[in-house]
Amino acid sequence: MWTALLIFFAILFVIVTRLFIIVEFREEVIQERLGKYKKTLSPGFHFMIPFVDRAAYRQEMREQVIDVPSQTCIT
Repeated sequence: MWTALLIFFAILFVIVTRLFIIVEFREEVIQERLGKYKKTLSPGFHFMIPFVDRAAYRQEMREQVIDVPSQTCIT
């Protein structure tokens, strides 16, 4: 009895934690439905269907600095 109840609450916890996603202010998230691109989530609070939708990729939208080695050229 207690084991079944514990398993039920564990499954319920997993479903509830995967139900909503919060996208932070300076990022965007790619949402996939059954492995295919669905849409890009902008910052805010979003609903996702557990086990069908997933947050596939998080992209930081701030400007990023990349080191580029010096190059020689003849003009």
